[in-house]
Amino acid sequence: MEIKINKRHKILGVFSLISILFLVIFITLKYLDFSGLELEEKWIFVSGIPIIIGLFLGGYIKNFKGLGLEIEASLNKELPDNLISSITENTIVDTHKIDKKAISDLEKLSEAEVRNISGIRFIFNRKGYYEETFVKEYFRRLHNLKYVEIIDAEYKFQFLIPISHFKSNFDLNFITIKGFINQIDEGILDSNFPGAITAFVSKSDSLLDAYRKLLGNTKKIETPEDKKLPVLDSDHRLIGLLSKNKVEEYISKEVLDNYEKNGN
Repeated sequence: MEIKINKRHKILGVFSLISILFLVIFITLKYLDFSGLELEEKWIFVSGIPIIIGLFLGGYIKNFKGLGLEIEASLNKELPDNLISSITENTIVDTHKIDKKAISDLEKLSEAEVRNISGIRFIFNRKGYYEETFVKEYFRRLHNLKYVEIIDAEYKFQFLIPISHFKSNFDLNFITIKGFINQIDEGILDSNFPGAITAFVSKSDSLLDAYRKLLGNTKKIETPEDKKLPVLDSDHRLIGLLSKNKVEEYISKEVLDNYEKNGN
């Protein structure tokens, strides 16, 4: 689907302003000749990277070759593994019946193992499967929980809820947790639950497509410093998170490395 003209112009405008800002900062620092900063001319080229990204995201150009660079190849390759932050390996409680026995199993874990658990999965539409009292105890004991993942009976991703939506002023909100369990029990839990994040990036997506999704208007995991989206594998299962900051850093490094490699 082609990007609408107005949106294309807006994308290019935003990235052009970023480039201009970088260029003004560079020229100002160079002019003032800060003794503590080694400002090489290559940073003029780096300041133009946002414009290049904007041209691709806006669909103005399909490839760019210059100074030995092939930007198209970098942006259209599959997401590199090192950009995906794992939140599943050794850090998530596999879904099982949370009852008195589950609490007993939790008590057998070491403090380090408990600290490593950052997420917990729930299967929706499981009537009588989760006991409210023990679910609350799980939330209380797992101090480093960051995400609640909702999956279907085949373990396929449905949506992700940041743990912040189960808290009030940094303390657990047991009324919200109770409502959450009741909705699972009644089979009415869906993506309209407050804070639910349904948007995702596929592992097979190109770097460019993934970056577009991170810049889109869909709900994301957001902090003042960054934006993230879940990453799913070919079986539609959660494998990690993708950070907007990491993608931008990766693209900039690719361009700069190619620039230096070609002797410029």
